[in-house]
Amino acid sequence: MFSLSSHDLVQYSIITLAHSKDWLFTYAFLIASLLPALHRTSVVCKGDKSFLPSVTRLLSGGLIVIFYTATFFVGTGLIAAFITRYDLILQLKHHFEQVYMYGFAGLVVGLPTGFVLRHLIARYLEPYMNRKTKRALKSVDKKGLTDVRDLAKLFPEVIKYDPTKYFQQALKLNKVFLCLDENHKPIFLDEDYYRETNVQLVGAPSAGKSMVCAIACCQRVLSGRHVVVTIDPKHDVYLPALLENSAKIAGVPYREINLKRDQPPQFNPLHNITPEDLYELLISAFGLSLSDKDSDHYRINERDPLYTLCYMIDENPSFPKLLDLAEDINDELGDVYKKIKEIALIPAVQTDAPNDLEEILSSQGVWYFKGAMRDDAVKMLQRLIFARIPQIVENRDDKSSHVTIVGDEFKYSLSRVICDSLGALRSSNASYWLCHQSLGDIEIAVAGLEPKVVYQTVTDNTGLKLSYRCQNPKTAKMFSDLTGTILVDNEIQQTETNEANSELHKRGRTLAQTQVPYFSTNVLMNLPKRCCLIMGAGGIPQLGITAPILIDPVPYKPIVTNHTPPRSINDELMPFSSFDDDLLPKG
Repeated sequence: MFSLSSHDLVQYSIITLAHSKDWLFTYAFLIASLLPALHRTSVVCKGDKSFLPSVTRLLSGGLIVIFYTATFFVGTGLIAAFITRYDLILQLKHHFEQVYMYGFAGLVVGLPTGFVLRHLIARYLEPYMNRKTKRALKSVDKKGLTDVRDLAKLFPEVIKYDPTKYFQQALKLNKVFLCLDENHKPIFLDEDYYRETNVQLVGAPSAGKSMVCAIACCQRVLSGRHVVVTIDPKHDVYLPALLENSAKIAGVPYREINLKRDQPPQFNPLHNITPEDLYELLISAFGLSLSDKDSDHYRINERDPLYTLCYMIDENPSFPKLLDLAEDINDELGDVYKKIKEIALIPAVQTDAPNDLEEILSSQGVWYFKGAMRDDAVKMLQRLIFARIPQIVENRDDKSSHVTIVGDEFKYSLSRVICDSLGALRSSNASYWLCHQSLGDIEIAVAGLEPKVVYQTVTDNTGLKLSYRCQNPKTAKMFSDLTGTILVDNEIQQTETNEANSELHKRGRTLAQTQVPYFSTNVLMNLPKRCCLIMGAGGIPQLGITAPILIDPVPYKPIVTNHTPPRSINDELMPFSSFDDDLLPKG
């Protein structure tokens, strides 16, 4: 095969190799270092037919063939020259020794390098390719097992939009626009479903709960023959302005009452109340409901004189008059008298003037009550007012107007009356929209009810639920469980170690079906702002995108009525010095 009969060919080959000693060293080094490394990469992730490992093995094998072929020809030529023209090699001994020395040096340096590269490939490259291949086989889906690191791929684009442009379409369809779905299509609620369904809205502060309340309530006001009553302890900036503007457009009454202590007399919550309803209200506001416990003994002792007081009131009751009557039996009332006195000292209710709350609840309009989250006396008062609304609604002669009762941060207004009315108020053509931040807000002890009973009552009697981003894992798990379960393939993989003690996933998987929530807690705890999970809007649970109705805040203008303070309170105790006398009615 190799004919070296030509003296010039052999001489030229040896001299050329000797003069190319730098190249020869490099070649020998590459052969010695790359062949072990290429041999290792040619079997990397053996058995894995994925693209990356397959291409790596193919390229490594090709380079091995090229190196072996080149080495074969060079080595064979030198051996043939040595055998056939030994006499010529002796003449070129100096050049041949240079070829041998540089080639041997390249092998000596290259072999350790090759084994180091082989170890690095087994220690780092192969595990990396194995992880990349395994990750590529995964599919991320909200309808299965989720990885919190990949959640950004699940959430829809939270776009900005104007909710009011869907109002007219909803009115024509006899529906209520709620928000957009994850495909940016409108979600509508049937009119009948809206009327008979209580709504629970849960989420972190500023997540978007007030936005969806405003969207629904503004449509109710604009459509006519609907009433909206809101209890707002946190004094929302935009919701009052939106409701007032909607009432103005619809030509219906708008009443806004601020219960804080720095406000003038505005509202008599006991107007036209019966002794029976008054007794129920005070029991609820003061936490005197019975609970089948030993503490009932003390509650009964307080309830008995309170019952007597309620039947002492005349036909035009008010808190100033109630306190004057309570003064006569304050020894029997004990702590109840002190609670009545605390409420009666709130200027906003120091009036016996009539109001049109009952009239509006029987026709159409808006009542907006601003309460408090820290003032205990105001919290008692707002609980009383919140409980007064269902009393009036249930006693209406004309129940044709639907009443939407919004309890924002409603843990500050929660009472036994509200819990009892959640399941029955829809028969009086009314429904609740209850907003809170977590389960802890409703797992509270209401007088006469255990925390678990309160929680169960609220969750069982709210057919439509909207959950924004949850900051409490327990709350997220509760809503995750409510979305139902689906079957997913649960992957079981086996591992092995290579010669570098790196752990590798074996090719091949074992799949077992398991039930998981339709939306995981990962999703609920990482929802973007204005994005919510909707359950009960028809069909399976889905993600929704809410948006605010843009409007400028409107300065508060109190409804000022005549001032009738309790006679039994000294003037120096009355906090009216800060009031402008011009605000009070003349004469």
